[in-house]
Amino acid sequence: MIEKKSLGKVFFSFSSAALILASCTIVKTSSNSVDLSSTAVSSGEGTSVGQTSSAAAASTSSDEVSHTEASSVAVSTSVETNGNAILLAPGASSSTASGVTIDNDKNFITISSVGTYILSGSLTEGSLIITAEATASDDTVTLVLNGVTLSSSGAHALSVTSGTATITIYPGPIYSENSAHLSLEIPSSSSSVITDKRASSLASGDDSAAIFANKLLKVSGGGSLNVASTYDNGLGSDSKLKANGVTLSVSAPNIALKAHNAIILGGASEKGSFTLTSTAVGASSSDYPSAVRVDEVDAVTSLIYGNTEENDDIAGVEFKDASYAISAVGKGVSSEANLYLEGGDGTVTSSKDKGFKAELDVHIDGGDFAVTALKDDCIHSSTAKIIATGGTYVLTSGTTDGCQGLKGETEVDISGGTFTVKSSYEGIAAHKISVSGGTTIVTATDDGWSAGGTNSQASPECAISITGGFNYSYAGGDGMDSNGYFTISGGTTIVAGPSESHDSPLDSGDGYDLTINGGTIIAYGITGMVEKMVGTQNSVVLNSIASVSSGKYFVFLVNGAYYAVKTARTATTVSASFPEYGKNNYAINVASSVTISGTLFDAGGFYEVSAYASSSSLTSGAFGAAANTHVYVGGSGGGGGWG
Repeated sequence: MIEKKSLGKVFFSFSSAALILASCTIVKTSSNSVDLSSTAVSSGEGTSVGQTSSAAAASTSSDEVSHTEASSVAVSTSVETNGNAILLAPGASSSTASGVTIDNDKNFITISSVGTYILSGSLTEGSLIITAEATASDDTVTLVLNGVTLSSSGAHALSVTSGTATITIYPGPIYSENSAHLSLEIPSSSSSVITDKRASSLASGDDSAAIFANKLLKVSGGGSLNVASTYDNGLGSDSKLKANGVTLSVSAPNIALKAHNAIILGGASEKGSFTLTSTAVGASSSDYPSAVRVDEVDAVTSLIYGNTEENDDIAGVEFKDASYAISAVGKGVSSEANLYLEGGDGTVTSSKDKGFKAELDVHIDGGDFAVTALKDDCIHSSTAKIIATGGTYVLTSGTTDGCQGLKGETEVDISGGTFTVKSSYEGIAAHKISVSGGTTIVTATDDGWSAGGTNSQASPECAISITGGFNYSYAGGDGMDSNGYFTISGGTTIVAGPSESHDSPLDSGDGYDLTINGGTIIAYGITGMVEKMVGTQNSVVLNSIASVSSGKYFVFLVNGAYYAVKTARTATTVSASFPEYGKNNYAINVASSVTISGTLFDAGGFYEVSAYASSSSLTSGAFGAAANTHVYVGGSGGGGGWG
């Protein structure tokens, strides 16, 4: 496990909005805390900063205030605590810190030393430029933003050394160019606003965010930070971006949050609230930007992630407990590596692209999200798997080809959580779909589940395996379609589909069997290429019956008990298999009404019943053996339909 270190939060208060703390005296204590005491200074032009004389302290003019109340501020021993205060004011910014230089002609405030700096005031045309170099791996410049208003339109040039070359940039509001980490502390009950108003013609490589850090960029604290850009990106890091605790609102025409290696948001104890918007103003229709994006990835030597983990080591994007409202024309969240959904709640919306997208694996271990992506997939892995163990997700995709609720290139593996696909072309899609727990509820205009993608109707790379969970598929095409193996050995599976005769409720690949070794299965729809069942658990398949209209009930006699499914669409075929099907009688009837004694799977309309009315019998009989008896009534019932 990586050694845990924490950078303590700094809290500071001011007794007057008109007069600002300009000098602090730091006294270290044995508990690694510091006392901050201050004296008053004039805030007018020609300010003399750092006065400690009794005359200055005793001044009581309307432009001065004495501030002597001490506060206790916890800080990490790895951060220098020299009590640096910076007052922002147009043409009159000031500081006594040795690591700070100020050019009031250009309104450039340059910080060249690692340490903690307390900022206040307002600067409508200026930049904070951090040039500090790290001598240790975690050396950090911490900016305590105590009610700061800062904006920049890039009015002045800055020369920056990049490798062996010197380039000219027009810096945004906060720009950290060297190896020190950058931490923004937002004290509770404070609110700061950062605005980037530069024009696109001032673009200069990585200096393309309102707040940019060459290394780790961290945002924390209990206050609020509003970042708005009319230029490019909101927050950007050439390394890793972390934020928790803070109420962070970011709006940008390009990417709201961008990092090369990792973005980690929220946490079990320090949650936060994130409103992240990519407006895509001026973007090309072929490449709409994402709201959150990790675009380049370094190798991770020791993978660490989780909702309660404090020192994550990931490549990609991670969501933990927090509130989220993410909106983009392009992808809501895009990772060129992995995606970890560990907690949190909120919405992710894309009007032209995917909701959540990862190039590699998507891990879903928690969270409560509504994801809307009407032109593409809601949750997507481009080359790897979706692995789901928990969470509650409501997914609304489009109904045309290419719009899927859950799309894993190689596999979708669900062992927990609840996934409701309210609309889609295909609900769940991958080469292999494996479900051992949780709940899936799918509505699709084509296949509900599709284990395909190999351009072949018969491939050993494709498989559906259900060993547990509650699964409901309402599909216009195949209810569940595998281009290879199809095995059910546990759980409860209810299928309402297809709506047309060229598909099947349950469809295995050409030359592959529909194998039932356990679980409760009821599948109905329009008669098409209905398959016989094989396997160790008994089954009944009716290939062609008189049409049963939506809203009626199929009633099943199972070992002396009665179960019913309320039909969600017209059906001319029904298949059933129950663990209790043994050497006993079976029957399938149609009823107009039932008396429900227990709800077994409400989403699938599946109940235990004590009575039923207006019945017509479809079939009845007795299994001749305790296992491996498959009753088939109707046409030829071959295996492996197209779809």
